[in-house]
Amino acid sequence: MKLSIGMMVKNEEKNLERCLESLKPLLNAVSSELIIVDTGSTDQTVEIAQKYTDKIYFHPWENDYSKMRNITVRYARGEWFMFVDADEELKGYEPIVQFISTKVSKNINAAAIQIDNIFQTNNTSKVGTGVVTRLFRKTAKFGFRGVIHEEPIFEPPLAVLGVQLLHYGYPADDPELRERKLKLYEPILRQAIEEDPDNVGLLFYLSNTIATFKNHKEALEPAVRAYETAKRKNLDPVEYFYVYSTLAMLYNDSGEYKRTVELAQEGLKYREWAIDLWFCLAKAQGMLKQYQEAIASYQKYLYYVENYDQFRGKDPRIISNSFSHKDDVYYDLAVMYKEIDQKEDALEALEKLETIEMIEKAVPHQISLYLNLEKYQEIKCFYNKISKFAKKDLGKSFCLALETLLLSEDEIKREEVARLFHNEDSEYGLLNTIRLWGQKNVTNQLLSGIKSLSLSELGFYYGDIFYFVTKMKLPLNSVNLEIQEQELELLFKYLTEKYPDFAEVCDAYLQSRDQNATLEEQRVHKILRRIMLQAENLDEEKYDQVLDRYIHEGIGYIRRIYRPELFENDKPYLLANKEEIFFYCLDKARFVENSDQAQYVRYLKKALLEYPDLKKGIEVLLDRLTKKIDVQAQPAVSAEMQEYARIVKANLKQFIQNGMFKEAREIIQGYEEIIPNDPEIAEFKADMEDN
Repeated sequence: MKLSIGMMVKNEEKNLERCLESLKPLLNAVSSELIIVDTGSTDQTVEIAQKYTDKIYFHPWENDYSKMRNITVRYARGEWFMFVDADEELKGYEPIVQFISTKVSKNINAAAIQIDNIFQTNNTSKVGTGVVTRLFRKTAKFGFRGVIHEEPIFEPPLAVLGVQLLHYGYPADDPELRERKLKLYEPILRQAIEEDPDNVGLLFYLSNTIATFKNHKEALEPAVRAYETAKRKNLDPVEYFYVYSTLAMLYNDSGEYKRTVELAQEGLKYREWAIDLWFCLAKAQGMLKQYQEAIASYQKYLYYVENYDQFRGKDPRIISNSFSHKDDVYYDLAVMYKEIDQKEDALEALEKLETIEMIEKAVPHQISLYLNLEKYQEIKCFYNKISKFAKKDLGKSFCLALETLLLSEDEIKREEVARLFHNEDSEYGLLNTIRLWGQKNVTNQLLSGIKSLSLSELGFYYGDIFYFVTKMKLPLNSVNLEIQEQELELLFKYLTEKYPDFAEVCDAYLQSRDQNATLEEQRVHKILRRIMLQAENLDEEKYDQVLDRYIHEGIGYIRRIYRPELFENDKPYLLANKEEIFFYCLDKARFVENSDQAQYVRYLKKALLEYPDLKKGIEVLLDRLTKKIDVQAQPAVSAEMQEYARIVKANLKQFIQNGMFKEAREIIQGYEEIIPNDPEIAEFKADMEDN
């Protein structure tokens, strides 16, 4: 018999069938046998295995991988022995058949094959790659040693075959499996290290296990111990080279970038083709802002990745976990090129990205570069490229990034971009058509398009629709107003930042649109007037006019949407937000303005407390009250104010005599808002200052 394939398994129902199906072509191509040793499965593993072989044996698990592997070897009758794990899948088999069936293998005792560790179950492009020795001539000396990550014992020479194993054992997206493997591996390793504390390999495997299945911070300590132990024992660096990459990665993750640089540069003296070290070195140099050095290191990484087949198998103990990180490298290169103002090089790097995830991450950078270099047509080409991807939201993220960047650009660039997209048969195309609209008349077709836009589902930059409507003095019902108030506010905030004349446009629009407003329109009018009040370019007369309309609009709005009992029973806590409570207080204030001016002031102060954004508006109302008091001549009112002053001053005396100065100052503040410039109050203030 030419070939024995041996496996040891336990509870592998999730993986086993995929593995065994991949082995069938090889088993059918040569005289062979499939041996499976089960170490205590409680799921459907054995039933699955029985469909592929009758050579199934049962042995209890003894926390020793080599012992179980050697038991499997003892059952084998083939001239060659190959071991495979249940979480692996064989891709290609012909080179194995040719190797063991011809004179090619005459003077060779073992063969290695390519292995790709899959880090995401549904994404076989994210891999760590290397070679593993899996095929052995079954000699008397052949066997395994080591309680975990068992090492095969064989006599060289060694061949490397063009066959691939996909290994699904380290999935980042399967927490249950990660937890199970950690609980299995970690105790075995810790026990072995307790018995042999200076074993570099065991310390390394413990670090790797913790980093893979648990966390990188805890993995650093055994990796450092492995490196320092090897140094102390004066071991050949080539023999423990596998420690370098893991330790460099852990140093980077811990923010120890200078140590990463020192370690990586040391390791590269022994294995210049070690792409993980070039990757870690470049990352660390970038974090240290050594951009030129980092760029050179990344270029070395890319060279060795492109030519990796020349170096694969030179050291079967080295797995290159960063092999599929080219997109990360191009992204980092672009960021660094931007930092040193090499925009064309940055753009070239970004245009090499291939995965949807990295392209999406790079969108703002790439658009920014196109805008800076005035490559407008390339922006459209980039958009067309993105639109072909299956991920629908990628197009939206493109538009969001573009519009965010355009906020800081001049009108010329904005118009250039609008011309690129106005012919698009999409919502974004319609938006840019509206931006470019230069005609006096608005067509029914355009109005229909505006009405169809669901603004609650679109980006902030669709606020330009409102600018167009107000500028053209179209009815607000031209827009779909089924949108939350917070979202409306975001749209209008964008417009105030983008258009210096937006407050003026609002004023002109509102003067023509106040009569017979619907509830939805009244809400928009209220928000627009608030925006005008917050603008800094309104003169005093205009501010007063807008303030009165804002208060009138706001009180009318809450009166329309809430039941009368809320106002009658004094329940402001049922209102939706601070602004509505502000209007509620002003509504209360207007009923007592002429009858109880002290109460009026209290309502104004409460309104200010609830909504401090309108502090200036409240100050205007208080100033009006003061002027009103000054000109009032009715004896009844004068007597009322005199009584109010008498009571306040009596209370003030008591507070000051009792040392309650904080409370006294609060009373004075409220009093002076109603009756300023009272000489007796000035005396009270002086008394408090003396104390």
